[in-house]
Amino acid sequence: MPNIKTQSIIDYFLGLNKKVFTINDVARLTGKRKAYLSRLLPTNSKFKRIEKGKYYVDDPDVYEIASNIVNPSYISLMSAFTYNGLTTQMPVKISVITTLRHKKMNFNGMAIDFITLDAGRIFGYKKVENIRIATAEKSFVDSLYLSDPPYADIEEAFEKAVSEGILNFDRLKEYAIEMMSGPLINRLGFLLDSFAVDAGSLLQYKAKRPVLLFGKGTKKNKKWGVLYD
Repeated sequence: MPNIKTQSIIDYFLGLNKKVFTINDVARLTGKRKAYLSRLLPTNSKFKRIEKGKYYVDDPDVYEIASNIVNPSYISLMSAFTYNGLTTQMPVKISVITTLRHKKMNFNGMAIDFITLDAGRIFGYKKVENIRIATAEKSFVDSLYLSDPPYADIEEAFEKAVSEGILNFDRLKEYAIEMMSGPLINRLGFLLDSFAVDAGSLLQYKAKRPVLLFGKGTKKNKKWGVLYD
């Protein structure tokens, strides 16, 4: 495409249902040098810059923006609960799980927060068009691992997921084991027990020391070693 016009670039990415892209994407498409494209794209008001080397067109939602800032990454925690229809609460931020450090951003009034995990804990997400989002199972695993959002919100979302039959409990437990975190296992085991879901296979992986679930920890569940109020 030696003489490609900027509208052709826009049409190409929109044809892929991709409103967010990088300067590298455009360079591969056009065969043009990145330095040239960095000067060209800002001359068209339809291209809007997110940060250096990243652009969007046609007003994507914040989920698409957030999941395409860094790679690898995906959206999880309360943001994923909302996206997957497991809560009616609107998130106050979009939580992005990634291996890379990145400063917090703001897009159209919504904060985008980046949470760094080891590469071995980056799994269990799906791509919906151009959005990378945690599966229902991984969103609960991440939330219990990071204790975010508060346990009451996790429990509420879990109740809805159970009632709608959207959880694969075997996958949920496999994901938890793959995270290699004893405290996570304790929290998940307690949660599963409270919904009468068999969690016996997780007992061998739990942490030996008590784990705070919420509150000041005035009560203790001996089986799972969790402290709560």
